[in-house]
Amino acid sequence: MPAFTTAFLSTLAAKLSEEHLIVGRKLNFGFGVFLICLLLSNIFISIISPWIGEVYYLFLSALDILIFSFIALIVLLMRGGKVSFITVTYLLLIFFYYLIGFFAIGPIQSTIYLRFLLYPFLGLLILKNHQKFEFDKSLLINFLAAIFIAILFFEMVFTEHFFRVFNVLSFMDLKGRDVATIEELLVQSHRRIFNFEIFEQYRIYRPWGVILHPISSAYVAAFFTIYYFIKNKFIISVFFVFATILFMAKGPFIALIISLFSALLYKNSKIFTLPVFLILAVLTSIVSIGWVVRNPHIVSLIYSFSYLGENLLGEGIGFAGALTLEGDEVTSSGLKGESVLALMITGMGVVGVLAIFLLLIDYVRFFSKVSYLVFTSYGVVFWYFVLVMGNSIFQEEAFSPYAIILAVMLSLIAIKNNQSLAANSECNT
Repeated sequence: MPAFTTAFLSTLAAKLSEEHLIVGRKLNFGFGVFLICLLLSNIFISIISPWIGEVYYLFLSALDILIFSFIALIVLLMRGGKVSFITVTYLLLIFFYYLIGFFAIGPIQSTIYLRFLLYPFLGLLILKNHQKFEFDKSLLINFLAAIFIAILFFEMVFTEHFFRVFNVLSFMDLKGRDVATIEELLVQSHRRIFNFEIFEQYRIYRPWGVILHPISSAYVAAFFTIYYFIKNKFIISVFFVFATILFMAKGPFIALIISLFSALLYKNSKIFTLPVFLILAVLTSIVSIGWVVRNPHIVSLIYSFSYLGENLLGEGIGFAGALTLEGDEVTSSGLKGESVLALMITGMGVVGVLAIFLLLIDYVRFFSKVSYLVFTSYGVVFWYFVLVMGNSIFQEEAFSPYAIILAVMLSLIAIKNNQSLAANSECNT
C-alpha cells in the first residue's frame, strides 16, 4: 500500500509538471494569497462579525491553514511524495492525539490546536524545498505594511471609532471574550507596561492591531522590521521597531532586539557565540524572574512537568489551561498563560516532548545546511527564527503563523537574496 501511494503521488507530480501546472510562479502566487489571508482575514471577519455565526467564524479563521496546506501539498507532490521518517512520525503522533482530543475533549478545541501544531511542520516542508520556487513579494509586502500602519494609526488616534468601524465588540463576542460595551473593552485594553508586575500602577493603552490580537500583531510588526532591515531600508525598519514596542509584547520584542543586535556582529565570526550566550542568559533570566513573580506563563510551564508525572501519555490535543500553584486541574477552556511545551506535555505527555524534539531536530538539520547565513547580513533572520522557537517555551503564540510562518517567509527571502548576491558576484568575477 505505501509503495502504491508513493507511485501514485510520483505519477501525479510528473503529470502536473508536464502540464506546467506546478511551477514556481504558481507557488509564488499561492504565497501571496496566503499572506493576504493571514494578515487581513481577522479584520475582515471583524467587519462582518455582526452577521455571521460561530461556524462561519471558525471556517473563515481556518482559511489561512487551508491555503498553506494546499501549498505544502503541491510542494509534496513536486517531491514525488517523498517525506522523511521524522516528518511522518511527527504527523502520525499529532493526528493520533488529535483523534483522542476530538472524542474526549471536543471537536472545536482539538481542531483549533491541530491547526496550531500543524503550522511548524508545514513551514519546515516549505523550507526544505525552497529551491523549487521563487519568493518575491516586495510589492505585496509593501502594500500590507502600509495597511498595517494605517490601521494602527487609526486605532491609536481614534480608538473608539476604530472599535465601532471594525465591529470589534462583535468580533470579541465571537471569540468568546466577555465584553459588554466599548467602554469596558477600553478598560480591558489598558495594560501594565509589557505586563510587568512592577508597573502595576502604570497602565497604558495596548493596541489590538490588524490581527486584533496584541501579541500576534507584535510578531507581524517584527516581521516587517526584519524584512525592511535585510532590504537595507533602515528608516522604515526603525519605524516598525517602534510599532512593535507599542504592542508591549515581551516575546516578539526580545526576539526582535536580540536578532537585530546579532546582525551587527556578523562580520566578526569570533563573536558568533555572543548571541548564543545572550539568548541563554535571557531565557534563564525570564524563567527565574517569572517564577519569583509567579508569571502565569512560567508557572504553567514548570507545573506542566509535575503534571507529566500524573499522566505520562497526556489527555489529547486541545487539553490545556493554566496550571496553578495550588495544583488545580487543567481545564480545556484554552491556553490561558500556557506555552507550546506545556501544551504538548499536558495534551500528549512524553509523546509530546518527543514530537517537539523530532521537529526541532528536523529544523536544526535544515538550518545546518544554510548556516552560511549566520555570517552574512542575513544572520538577523537566522537568529530571529531561533528566538521565535525559543519563545515557544513560554508562549503558545510562537507556534502561530504570525510568528513561525512569517519567520519561515523571512528565511525564504534571505536564502533567495543570498543566492542572488552570490550569483551576481560570480558573474562579476
